[in-house]
Amino acid sequence: MLRCEGVRTPRSGDPIQRDRGVLCQSFLPNLKEIRGKIIVLSSKMGSISNNSSGGSYIYRSSKAALNSVMKSLAKDFQKHLIPVFIFHPGWVQTKMGGPNAQISVKTCVKNLRHVISTLTMKESGQFISYDGTKISW
Repeated sequence: MLRCEGVRTPRSGDPIQRDRGVLCQSFLPNLKEIRGKIIVLSSKMGSISNNSSGGSYIYRSSKAALNSVMKSLAKDFQKHLIPVFIFHPGWVQTKMGGPNAQISVKTCVKNLRHVISTLTMKESGQFISYDGTKISW
């Protein structure tokens, strides 16, 4: 769960404490105890290097911002051995994706569950498609 307000308290030296609004820190004790992973669904449309069609400015920029925040969180959580992964779920047959989308919800979830189960700290902070393919930033 993430709530990003862009509020900063400069007195703290710890980057996790400095940026209020990142709720992941609230879950830190539980994540450490269960050796959990932080999983975020974003979109390939947030990739700057993968933008071949332009348009969708607000959607693209919001996903790029989310990706940036989660990449930073991955760096900050390394010392706690808690991996953070940013996923593109694919073009999914939902209300947003529509009936012509490439994959069903069932396929998306099945693939995501499999890929998530194989990831380790080594891949933390990466941008990954539902099928396990790495996506460039």
